[in-house]
Amino acid sequence: MKKIKNIKILNHFIIILIGSFYLVDVLLNFKISQDFGLIPSKALGLNELYRVITYPFSFFTIESALLFLFTILLLFPFFEVKFRKPTMILLLFGIILFQGLLFTSIFNQSDIILKGTDGISFFIITYFILNNLNLKQIKLNPKSFHINAFIILISISWVVTVYLHSKFVDTDLLTPSAFSLIYGISLGLIVDLFIKFYRLFQVLINPVKPKMSVPSDEDLMPAEISKPERKHQAGQSEKSHFNEFDTDYFSEDRLNQILDKINNEGKKSLTQEELNYLEEYSKRL
Repeated sequence: MKKIKNIKILNHFIIILIGSFYLVDVLLNFKISQDFGLIPSKALGLNELYRVITYPFSFFTIESALLFLFTILLLFPFFEVKFRKPTMILLLFGIILFQGLLFTSIFNQSDIILKGTDGISFFIITYFILNNLNLKQIKLNPKSFHINAFIILISISWVVTVYLHSKFVDTDLLTPSAFSLIYGISLGLIVDLFIKFYRLFQVLINPVKPKMSVPSDEDLMPAEISKPERKHQAGQSEKSHFNEFDTDYFSEDRLNQILDKINNEGKKSLTQEELNYLEEYSKRL
């Protein structure tokens, strides 16, 4: 319960922080956008390198703000469960900094302005979908939607509205929007692959040995078992044997669940079945 509460606090803090800057930016006739937006020619030519980390605080478009609100409210709590709060904050800072540096290096002599949080939004969307492919439906009255299909629908809506918006303004919206889209998706794929390979490497170099429990005197004492009980135990034994060596039993989702449990609660929290699972999984690699 405490972790969920902390997630909500960080969740609301991000919305209030970014939303406050956006509101002030609009009220000041986009004065913050002029000072905080990432313009590569100014960042390099006028030594205004601070722009590589301040651009998310400048208002871009209404569709960009709505997409960020959607990802923070709906997806961020699921996303943060996989990371500790300091790691999450450093990761978000790294996403912002790396996107700013990459944009500046590619468009180094250009006056194209990078603003908003689209890169962060699409990173969260990509990572979320890759780690929740089997997530169940969510109910949005009066119908139910598969959450990943709903996310893709929202993303497509963002692409369409950005394209239509660009037809009615003089500034270039398509270039920074396309850059943020490609950057967010690419970085989400890279981070997801890196984490999965890192966890698999941890299992290979540090295999978890199953604990050998010492039977008590009561366990060693023979007991009378009725025929129905013997039949039931035999069926349970065959079922357990089948589950342990069935190919579908050794899935990547199951492995990620056990590894998450080790990270959150330690190796001592694993059950005997989970220890056997890791041992058998490492033998199959």
